[in-house]
Amino acid sequence: MKENNIWREFRNYVSLLFIIKIYNFLVVDKIFFSLDIGSNLSNFQNISIIGFISAIFIAPIIEETIFRTHLSFNKKHFFGVFLMLLTFAIFFSLTGGWIYAIIVISIGTLFLVFHNKFRYLIQERYHNGTYIFTSILFCIINYSYLKGYNFSVIVKIGLLLLHYLPLSLYLGVISKKFGLVSSMGAHSVNNFLSIIGNSLYYS
Repeated sequence: MKENNIWREFRNYVSLLFIIKIYNFLVVDKIFFSLDIGSNLSNFQNISIIGFISAIFIAPIIEETIFRTHLSFNKKHFFGVFLMLLTFAIFFSLTGGWIYAIIVISIGTLFLVFHNKFRYLIQERYHNGTYIFTSILFCIINYSYLKGYNFSVIVKIGLLLLHYLPLSLYLGVISKKFGLVSSMGAHSVNNFLSIIGNSLYYS
């Protein structure tokens, strides 16, 4: 009975990932193409060997470590919050948003000073809110994909949420339920499906 439940759960999560990919191809891609920004969504087409290795192995490990380490809600993994803040500080500094970078650094400083208080709020009292907020941040970090397009910041963020939020929430659930290694694996499978899907669907 237990094995049947494990297999059923595994099948459900695999099915959900396929549903997310279908949503990306049939809904998100159509919207992006209508806005003449399809090239960013088909960036896995004609991918190089280095790009393939990065997408399948390197990117999932780095991104999951940064954005979902703390979702174990283990005290020892609270450092993941600082990894995430550091990533955004670097991101804003590289994109010219120095004011935002300073704000992020200031928040990180407060987290260091009031470490125990913030850890309690983030990992215990508001853990569901942390999961959702982290998922949104994962979407925003992909802002560079829309760089150069003449849309307002709000529209760009909306498009990023439309494209990445279902996957981000999914990976967050995987990380919370099965651990960081599992979310890395799911992320890797997602990228692999994107490469295969783009090669077949847009060839």
